[in-house]
Amino acid sequence: MELEEFFSQLSSSRPAAFNPHQCQDRPFLREEVRQAASLGLRIYPVSVLAKLKNPDSLIGEATCEITRLEELATEYGSPCREWRVRVDPSLCVLRVDGQVGRNSVSVLSQHDQEEHDTPQAYRGDTVWTFFRKPKGMLRRASVRKLASGVSLLSDGDSCPVPVSSERNSDIRAIPNWLRELAFEAPDTSPGTSAPVPASSPRPVPCRPAAHFLKPRKGARKCYPGCDHAGWRRGISRRR
Repeated sequence: MELEEFFSQLSSSRPAAFNPHQCQDRPFLREEVRQAASLGLRIYPVSVLAKLKNPDSLIGEATCEITRLEELATEYGSPCREWRVRVDPSLCVLRVDGQVGRNSVSVLSQHDQEEHDTPQAYRGDTVWTFFRKPKGMLRRASVRKLASGVSLLSDGDSCPVPVSSERNSDIRAIPNWLRELAFEAPDTSPGTSAPVPASSPRPVPCRPAAHFLKPRKGARKCYPGCDHAGWRRGISRRR
């Protein structure tokens, strides 16, 4: 084997030199974004232009797959953008606005002192708390605003990504007071015949069987059996 051929094979078998720029090829995702995706929350980015016009323009791209989120981060700008959560049917997101909302929650949950360690998102003086919907229960269609400063997000709404936590707590089930206030058991299938109403304990009023004749239109008020000339024919005047 020639000397040049030996050195060429030796150089090809060596590992490639470390390139510090290769670590920068992978897009950066903030820790709260990765934690939200690990919880199964479907999130999407808000680009700079979309934030001014329509923040939910990319809500159709919401996903919990890290690979897809990295692609969205590469496609729609810098890592400092805002990320939001799309509310799906398995979520129950409680929104509390300011001190008024906190006071309302204290009144509604006064009989439920259990602490619920569950993810939360913050924006100014507004807090979004994430719960899991109860299995076998349906949300009342008319329930959205529970009290002053307290409301529930509907399916398809959006909210900020929850803040990162060292404990990385899972999404808990809704508390009892919220379940009783906003959810109900599904209706059973209707029967073939209408249900028979229960008998009332009140006595049935007696109604006479005889029918009274209605007075004729334009008739003068007089004694029964008398017509217009009743005073002359039926009843004699005293002189």
